Amino acid sequence: MNRQCLLVFAGVLLLVAGCSGPNQDDESPDATQAMQTLTGEVFYLERRYLPAGAKLHITLKDVSKVGAPSTVIATSTTLLARAQPYQFALEYSPADIDASKQYTLHASITFYEELLFTSAKKLDPFKHPEETIRIQLKMVGPPGE
Repeated sequence: MNRQCLLVFAGVLLLVAGCSGPNQDDESPDATQAMQTLTGEVFYLERRYLPAGAKLHITLKDVSKVGAPSTVIATSTTLLARAQPYQFALEYSPADIDASKQYTLHASITFYEELLFTSAKKLDPFKHPEETIRIQLKMVGPPGE
């Protein structure tokens, strides 16, 4: 009798665990369309090839608070494998965006944690959403230059 009770109890637990997981049929359209994507390209004017293993970093930041550190909204890192311009796609949640705040996209290229190129201008991707996002990078000199 004890063994039968344990088997029934285990079966009930499995049934409950199976029912408590997410049901794909119950997903709302908002849940599947929650993320949006910023796309564009990054380029630099210097005539330099990047070493194999260089990475492109794109970061969306809230820069509204003067004198305070910016808040990172979204970030992506891509291993670069071809010639520029480099295409990017950065996913972010629209719930994190407030029309009354200021945002900027920052781009940089690193090679084993060493900064090679970085964006120098502030670029608000929401100011002119109809325009293609193009981020120009500037080469970073060695420390002490």
